[in-house]
Amino acid sequence: MLSGREVKHQRLLLNAAWLISAWILAVGCNSSGPGALEVPNSTSASSDGSPQLVLNAVTKELFKNSSAFQQSIAADGVIDLPEYDGAALAMVSCMKERGFSTAQEPLPDALHRYRLVFAYGAGQLEAGRSANQECFKEYFSEITLAWADFVAPDGAKVIAEAQQAVLACYRERLVHRAAPTDGVEFQNAKDALMEGDQDAGDCFARARTQFNLPFWGG
Repeated sequence: MLSGREVKHQRLLLNAAWLISAWILAVGCNSSGPGALEVPNSTSASSDGSPQLVLNAVTKELFKNSSAFQQSIAADGVIDLPEYDGAALAMVSCMKERGFSTAQEPLPDALHRYRLVFAYGAGQLEAGRSANQECFKEYFSEITLAWADFVAPDGAKVIAEAQQAVLACYRERLVHRAAPTDGVEFQNAKDALMEGDQDAGDCFARARTQFNLPFWGG
């Protein structure tokens, strides 16, 4: 049986691994250094009406140095939803083949973006990080970088509704605290969240679940 110290150590390793995995993907989605997108790609509708991402010249250049798998997806100058889904799930399969599974079900959020987080057990951190980098580079690195420009058809509506839900919740919490609500807007709730306000945190957590925006912060 593991001692309390050993159990705590395993939990720390697992939590660290989750953070590293999420960070690797976040770098791909939000790069602002050399090689970052200089001109936004555009979202359009395909012949059957489904949304797709049209790649610009800068993005196409990025794919010249990517894997054959990703180059084949970008070869026609567009990335559609099934191709994006396929790339994300190909990375998940790659990790599974190396013995690592996702810490949560690999499903896109309401804006049709994946945030893949993998679970590494005790003693697996280095192997997991190495596998993550390899699978990411092979199946998802340039795809997710380009997809940062994708605009979900109902994205603005979803975000607006989530903001209203947070605001209503936060105003209600302020009433319970006998705090004034006059002039309180969404930005106030967001500021309170950043300051560590528990009520604001609870309201955002509820909205993330309700609107399928697990990593949304406003």
